[in-house]
Amino acid sequence: MIKLVHNRHGISCFLEENKVNELVIEHPALLTEIVTELGGQCEGREGGFVLSQDNKLLAVEKSMAFMKDPFSVDGNSRRILTKLYQELEGSVKSELHETQAVFYQSYLNFMDHICEKSGFYLHYNEDPDVQEIFKMAGLKNAFCTETLLERVAEYIKISSQLLGRKIFVFLNLKLFLNRREIEMLYQDCFYRKVHLVLIEAVYREKYPEETVCIIDKDKCFIYP
Repeated sequence: MIKLVHNRHGISCFLEENKVNELVIEHPALLTEIVTELGGQCEGREGGFVLSQDNKLLAVEKSMAFMKDPFSVDGNSRRILTKLYQELEGSVKSELHETQAVFYQSYLNFMDHICEKSGFYLHYNEDPDVQEIFKMAGLKNAFCTETLLERVAEYIKISSQLLGRKIFVFLNLKLFLNRREIEMLYQDCFYRKVHLVLIEAVYREKYPEETVCIIDKDKCFIYP
């Protein structure tokens, strides 16, 4: 079992299969502190959260992604594109060797023609790296989505497949998705074997798939 704990604040989340953890923090200052600290750890900074699986420590920044604004999820971050290009380069070398050779020859012919027509003594990269070609082409993930739900689900798919992230934390997601959309997202995450943690400022209702912990304005813990 995967556990996310913060001993100083007494927070313990047990991430079980086909369950969603919701942490409702009604104390504004504590909410700010938790969001800042956990968000920083997901970016590689130090913090008080400890993530473990079967008593083995896990690196927070490698295992988790924290979306403070679901409208700004970035499926084309530098880390994601780097991993995408690496995987595609492997496919080119193993499956598209002949096609690559034809492309390079066409590229050389084109550049030679340009240089001859220019009237200048020019030099160019005669053996560009495959990843350089991807960057030149602006190759990236295309989000063909119409709704926020689709965009969030697509980001989770890309991030879990390319970066191996299995835990996704969202801030106030229930402000933007209705119950049907939330449950659709839950089912999609269960299918992909990834865990969701929702951090909310206000308690609304508990869904059957959720394990809820409320920290009220007096910092008392309530388990509805």
